[in-house]
Amino acid sequence: MKSPKTQLQTPKKLQHGGITAVTAEGKILILNESGKLAVLQASRDWRVLAVNDLAENCYVTPAIADGVILVRSEHSLWALQNQ
Repeated sequence: MKSPKTQLQTPKKLQHGGITAVTAEGKILILNESGKLAVLQASRDWRVLAVNDLAENCYVTPAIADGVILVRSEHSLWALQNQ
């Protein structure tokens, strides 16, 4: 039995340069090189929960520790948490 093909498209807000992603707690975190970090609901359809613009270049995959998203940009280390 063949599984159905799912075609995913990058949300337009993130289309710029390279993209890195990580999953945790039913969410997908996507970070692009220009510093836009999106939090998506991990489901069949894309649902953007939040978009943060760090306004700095980012070249590494975000890390998650104790519910805090850690992002290293060119000049800063960001710690983001849902309030």
